[in-house]
Amino acid sequence: MNIVSTVVGGWASLYNDHKLVLGTVLFGHFVGLLVGGGAAVGFDLATLRLRGATAAHRAAHLAQLPSVHRTVVAGLTVSIVSGILMTLSDASTFLTSPVFWAKMLILALLAANGAMLTRGVPQDAVTERTWSRTTRSATFSLALWLAATLAGVVLATTA
Repeated sequence: MNIVSTVVGGWASLYNDHKLVLGTVLFGHFVGLLVGGGAAVGFDLATLRLRGATAAHRAAHLAQLPSVHRTVVAGLTVSIVSGILMTLSDASTFLTSPVFWAKMLILALLAANGAMLTRGVPQDAVTERTWSRTTRSATFSLALWLAATLAGVVLATTA
Protein backbone atom coordinates (compact mmCIF):
# COMPACT_ATOMS: atom_id res chain seq x y z
CA MET A 1 0.00 0.00 0.00
CA ASN A 2 1.44 3.39 -0.88
CA ILE A 3 1.86 6.26 1.56
CA VAL A 4 -1.02 8.32 0.10
CA SER A 5 -3.48 5.44 0.53
CA THR A 6 -2.26 4.90 4.07
CA VAL A 7 -2.60 8.57 5.01
CA VAL A 8 -5.99 8.99 3.32
CA GLY A 9 -7.25 5.72 4.81
CA GLY A 10 -6.09 6.77 8.25
CA TRP A 11 -7.78 10.14 7.89
CA ALA A 12 -11.01 8.54 6.63
CA SER A 13 -11.08 6.24 9.68
CA LEU A 14 -10.37 9.10 12.08
CA TYR A 15 -13.00 11.35 10.44
CA ASN A 16 -15.72 8.71 10.22
CA ASP A 17 -15.11 7.06 13.59
CA HIS A 18 -14.83 10.16 15.77
CA LYS A 19 -17.83 12.49 15.88
CA LEU A 20 -15.77 15.27 17.45
CA VAL A 21 -13.39 15.26 14.47
CA LEU A 22 -16.26 15.12 11.98
CA GLY A 23 -18.11 17.89 13.82
CA THR A 24 -15.04 20.11 14.02
CA VAL A 25 -14.39 19.80 10.28
CA LEU A 26 -18.05 20.46 9.44
CA PHE A 27 -18.04 23.45 11.78
CA GLY A 28 -14.98 24.85 10.02
CA HIS A 29 -16.64 24.35 6.66
CA PHE A 30 -19.85 26.08 7.67
CA VAL A 31 -18.11 28.91 9.53
CA GLY A 32 -15.90 29.56 6.53
CA LEU A 33 -18.93 29.71 4.27
CA LEU A 34 -20.89 31.82 6.73
CA VAL A 35 -18.11 34.37 7.19
CA GLY A 36 -16.74 34.43 3.64
CA GLY A 37 -20.04 33.98 1.84
CA GLY A 38 -21.85 36.29 4.24
CA ALA A 39 -19.36 39.08 3.64
CA ALA A 40 -19.57 38.59 -0.13
CA VAL A 41 -23.37 38.42 -0.21
CA GLY A 42 -23.68 41.45 2.05
CA PHE A 43 -21.34 43.46 -0.14
CA ASP A 44 -23.09 42.28 -3.31
CA LEU A 45 -26.52 43.27 -2.00
CA ALA A 46 -25.20 46.67 -0.90
CA THR A 47 -23.71 47.12 -4.37
CA LEU A 48 -27.06 46.43 -6.00
CA ARG A 49 -28.84 48.85 -3.63
CA LEU A 50 -26.49 51.62 -4.81
CA ARG A 51 -27.57 51.46 -8.46
CA GLY A 52 -29.06 54.96 -8.39
CA ALA A 53 -26.54 56.45 -5.96
CA THR A 54 -24.09 59.22 -6.66
CA ALA A 55 -20.55 58.53 -7.79
CA ALA A 56 -19.32 59.63 -4.34
CA HIS A 57 -21.53 57.06 -2.58
CA ARG A 58 -20.42 54.38 -5.01
CA ALA A 59 -16.76 55.25 -4.52
CA ALA A 60 -17.18 55.15 -0.73
CA HIS A 61 -18.76 51.71 -1.07
CA LEU A 62 -16.00 50.41 -3.33
CA ALA A 63 -13.37 51.71 -0.91
CA GLN A 64 -14.57 48.91 1.41
CA LEU A 65 -13.88 46.24 -1.21
CA PRO A 66 -10.29 45.37 -0.14
CA SER A 67 -11.28 44.66 3.48
CA VAL A 68 -14.41 42.74 2.43
CA HIS A 69 -12.32 40.74 -0.03
CA ARG A 70 -9.83 39.79 2.72
CA THR A 71 -12.73 38.50 4.84
CA VAL A 72 -14.13 36.52 1.90
CA VAL A 73 -10.74 34.99 1.12
CA ALA A 74 -10.13 34.09 4.79
CA GLY A 75 -13.53 32.43 5.05
CA LEU A 76 -13.07 30.57 1.80
CA THR A 77 -9.63 29.39 2.86
CA VAL A 78 -11.08 27.78 6.00
CA SER A 79 -13.89 26.30 3.92
CA ILE A 80 -11.52 24.96 1.26
CA VAL A 81 -9.22 23.32 3.81
CA SER A 82 -12.18 21.71 5.59
CA GLY A 83 -13.68 20.74 2.22
CA ILE A 84 -10.47 18.96 1.28
CA LEU A 85 -10.57 17.11 4.60
CA MET A 86 -14.20 16.09 3.98
CA THR A 87 -13.33 14.96 0.44
CA LEU A 88 -10.44 12.84 1.72
CA SER A 89 -12.80 11.18 4.19
CA ASP A 90 -14.49 9.41 1.26
CA ALA A 91 -12.47 10.29 -1.82
CA SER A 92 -13.86 7.51 -4.00
CA THR A 93 -17.41 8.81 -3.49
CA PHE A 94 -16.71 12.53 -3.81
CA LEU A 95 -14.21 12.45 -6.65
CA THR A 96 -16.59 10.43 -8.84
CA SER A 97 -19.62 12.62 -8.12
CA PRO A 98 -20.76 15.01 -10.87
CA VAL A 99 -22.26 17.22 -8.15
CA PHE A 100 -18.84 17.50 -6.49
CA TRP A 101 -17.26 18.64 -9.76
CA ALA A 102 -20.13 21.04 -10.42
CA LYS A 103 -19.49 22.59 -7.00
CA MET A 104 -15.76 22.86 -7.78
CA LEU A 105 -16.61 24.64 -11.05
CA ILE A 106 -18.92 27.04 -9.20
CA LEU A 107 -16.15 27.79 -6.67
CA ALA A 108 -13.68 28.40 -9.50
CA LEU A 109 -16.15 30.82 -11.11
CA LEU A 110 -16.60 32.58 -7.76
CA ALA A 111 -12.84 32.96 -7.41
CA ALA A 112 -12.51 34.29 -10.97
CA ASN A 113 -15.38 36.72 -10.46
CA GLY A 114 -13.85 37.97 -7.20
CA ALA A 115 -10.44 38.38 -8.81
CA MET A 116 -11.90 40.33 -11.73
CA LEU A 117 -13.88 42.54 -9.36
CA THR A 118 -10.98 43.36 -7.07
CA ARG A 119 -8.55 44.00 -9.92
CA GLY A 120 -10.90 45.69 -12.34
CA VAL A 121 -12.62 48.38 -10.26
CA PRO A 122 -10.94 51.76 -9.86
CA GLN A 123 -12.08 53.12 -6.51
CA ASP A 124 -11.31 56.75 -7.24
CA ALA A 125 -13.25 57.14 -10.52
CA VAL A 126 -16.57 55.32 -10.66
CA THR A 127 -17.92 55.74 -14.16
CA GLU A 128 -21.28 54.38 -15.31
CA ARG A 129 -19.43 51.73 -17.31
CA THR A 130 -17.40 50.67 -14.28
CA TRP A 131 -20.48 50.63 -12.06
CA SER A 132 -22.42 48.59 -14.62
CA ARG A 133 -19.62 46.01 -14.64
CA THR A 134 -19.58 46.03 -10.82
CA THR A 135 -23.34 45.40 -10.55
CA ARG A 136 -23.11 42.56 -13.10
CA SER A 137 -20.33 41.04 -11.05
CA ALA A 138 -22.40 41.39 -7.86
CA THR A 139 -25.41 39.74 -9.51
CA PHE A 140 -23.23 36.90 -10.81
CA SER A 141 -21.65 36.51 -7.37
CA LEU A 142 -25.03 36.22 -5.67
CA ALA A 143 -26.16 33.57 -8.15
CA LEU A 144 -22.92 31.63 -7.69
CA TRP A 145 -23.10 31.71 -3.88
CA LEU A 146 -26.64 30.33 -4.04
CA ALA A 147 -25.60 27.69 -6.57
CA ALA A 148 -22.62 26.67 -4.41
CA THR A 149 -24.91 26.32 -1.40
CA LEU A 150 -27.36 24.22 -3.38
CA ALA A 151 -24.56 22.01 -4.73
CA GLY A 152 -23.20 21.53 -1.22
CA VAL A 153 -26.59 20.49 0.13
CA VAL A 154 -27.18 18.11 -2.79
CA LEU A 155 -23.70 16.67 -2.36
CA ALA A 156 -24.19 16.16 1.39
CA THR A 157 -27.51 14.39 0.87
CA THR A 158 -26.46 12.18 -2.04
CA ALA A 159 -22.88 11.22 -1.12
